[in-house]
Amino acid sequence: MQVEYSLQFDLPEISKVGDYISLTRLDTRQPLSEDYVVRHIWWRLHHAGDSESVGGVTEIFVECDTACGPYATQAWQRRVAVARQRGIDIENFDVARITIGLGNDLSDDQS
Repeated sequence: MQVEYSLQFDLPEISKVGDYISLTRLDTRQPLSEDYVVRHIWWRLHHAGDSESVGGVTEIFVECDTACGPYATQAWQRRVAVARQRGIDIENFDVARITIGLGNDLSDDQS
């Protein structure tokens, strides 16, 4: 797939390749989400170049592919289905346990 958009976050740690990320937007009822799997971590660093200085982090990009988790919104599931029909391989989360009764069988609306 192609780059679609980027979002900025303040996080307690950096995701690792293979991690699952579920994003719930303000207009979406918890626990429903859009799901991703981390594919690459891109560190952008800066350094003065002399051996005595200490460099720092400019940016960290976490590049993800679309995925489908157990709480994917119905709209997200439709998007995944369309991509799969076009021959795009979309990974399902390999989840051992989920909470019964909170899943995506409920309507996506806030009511």
